[in-house]
Amino acid sequence: MRRFTKASIAIAATAALALSACSDDKDEEEVVVTTTAENGATDTTVVEIEEHDDHDDHHGHGAHKTDGGEAPAGMKEAENPRFKVGEKVRIDAEHMPGMEDAIGTVTGAYTTTVYEVNYDPTDGSPRVEDHKWVVQEELQDPGAEPLQDGDPIVIEADHMDGMKGAKGTVEDVEQTTVYMVDFDANGKHFKNHKWVTEDELEKL
Repeated sequence: MRRFTKASIAIAATAALALSACSDDKDEEEVVVTTTAENGATDTTVVEIEEHDDHDDHHGHGAHKTDGGEAPAGMKEAENPRFKVGEKVRIDAEHMPGMEDAIGTVTGAYTTTVYEVNYDPTDGSPRVEDHKWVVQEELQDPGAEPLQDGDPIVIEADHMDGMKGAKGTVEDVEQTTVYMVDFDANGKHFKNHKWVTEDELEKL
């Protein structure tokens, strides 16, 4: 019966973990583990390590609701938006998988302050970073003046599960025209998706 030293097993396990951490592009990584017995004999085993890429979840690319609902009360409609309500547009943003280059229809255009935010979902999901976008009217008691980078916030928007009531911080601030858009992605129809900024849309 072969006996393996604790040191050789520990080294092999460490090597397996190190190799598996190097790949972000594969769902599975095959790692060759070689163990050495006390008598000098070696044994080689191929280990498959399944990986999970949670980049999208942590960077605001989680499951957006298919029906975005109406615009928040009190929002000011843009007087002369570059993209008119009813106009067909190409989306140049990837807030979720399948969104980039999708053809959509503008359903609303508003002038406001818009924020890129980091927040901790109320359902216990991992912290979301760089979520685009939340508007001034979707924050709890934001005040009249735009917030600054790093300011604490409580989000009243319900774009995704765990978002409403979540606490977070402002990552970036823009004063611009934002749009609600209908589009199809990954076999689903998204209605009144909130939000897409003017520089994230292209005319057809």
